[in-house]
Amino acid sequence: MEKQDPESPVDVRKLSTEKDVSEDVAEAIAIEHTLTFWEAVKLYPKAIGWSMYFSLGVIMLCTCRRPAIKTRNN
Repeated sequence: MEKQDPESPVDVRKLSTEKDVSEDVAEAIAIEHTLTFWEAVKLYPKAIGWSMYFSLGVIMLCTCRRPAIKTRNN
């Protein structure tokens, strides 16, 4: 069941449900390691967007100026 998207840089196919899928996994890893940056962005746009959204939230929390916490001894 191979399916080729005209805009996809790699072939998309389902992995078998058999126990011995190590060859399929090794092949998928090898293909992902050969992707260029822009091919990966086109292939995983939701992951890129989520990562940017999460990173922006972390950056905003780190730069937030909160008042100092007062303790009883202050």
